[in-house]
Amino acid sequence: MTRVLVVLWAVLPLGAVDGVVTNRTAGRPQAQATVSLFKLGGAGPEMIESVKTGEDGRFAFAARLDGPGMVQAVYQGVVYTRMLQGSTPQTGLSLEVFDVVKQAPPVAQHMVLFEPREGRLAVTENFLFQNEGRSTYNDPANGTLRYFVPPGAESIQITATAPQSVPVRQAPLKTPAANVYKLDLAIKPGETSVQISYTLPYQPPVKFASRRLFRGGPTSLVAPDGVQIQGEGLESRGQEPRTRASIFQTTAATWAVEITGEGALRQQSRGSGDEGGPSIEQILPRIYGEQGWILGLSFGALFCAFVLLWRRGAQPAASPRGKHQ
Repeated sequence: MTRVLVVLWAVLPLGAVDGVVTNRTAGRPQAQATVSLFKLGGAGPEMIESVKTGEDGRFAFAARLDGPGMVQAVYQGVVYTRMLQGSTPQTGLSLEVFDVVKQAPPVAQHMVLFEPREGRLAVTENFLFQNEGRSTYNDPANGTLRYFVPPGAESIQITATAPQSVPVRQAPLKTPAANVYKLDLAIKPGETSVQISYTLPYQPPVKFASRRLFRGGPTSLVAPDGVQIQGEGLESRGQEPRTRASIFQTTAATWAVEITGEGALRQQSRGSGDEGGPSIEQILPRIYGEQGWILGLSFGALFCAFVLLWRRGAQPAASPRGKHQ
């Protein structure tokens, strides 16, 4: 047995990286895809080598990887990444790519959270895409998502989380239409979430108006405890029991609400609390600069957790359409 292991280590040198790229849309190995090997360090990703896949979709790097890294396959302008942990041999890897469809994908869920405090209105929009097909949506020219940002908005920040990935910051790209932006992001098969946040001056009561520039389900409006929103055509979806946030929905192409009060979405901490659960910790609105960006990432995880809680929890029966508070 010992001799067999010695032979295996001789055949597979430490740090070897090879594998195959498969086109899941066509159901076959993908030839002529560009595959690159990166080393991850304190200065960020450093490319070590780039190769093309053969007719059988296979790739192999002559360079060796010592330490953590990643392999990226580029196909039809879209990048697909696989992380590599440690310095053990990484052989027989499998990377999946998909044919590109130049079309804006439908939005499975759209939620808008209002957090007015201390003279500022923090607005966070969360878009959820559920790509259950075998193609990737990608349209750099027109964007895979177009969204409206009210005049006077400041500190616009966008983060996107692709399937089996971490949040990545995106740039707000203006379009010729006033106050309309586009998102240059490939929507791959699986679940992708996009969070857009910005701030506005706040002196209650404030009227907030927006537009739906995407196809998909209704828009959900979230008002934390202490905040009241009202507007024509809103449908009440009740109150999220853990955070006591009020939820409304609208399907209108353009909509407007009046906002009063102050409050922020609250998170359950791990400390001891009352009989109903752990204690509550207040999450403050994002501010400008690097500190605001770090807080924004942390809040993104909180808001996504709130979305999951609301989706999985029991939803109260809808009240009649009309004006709600």
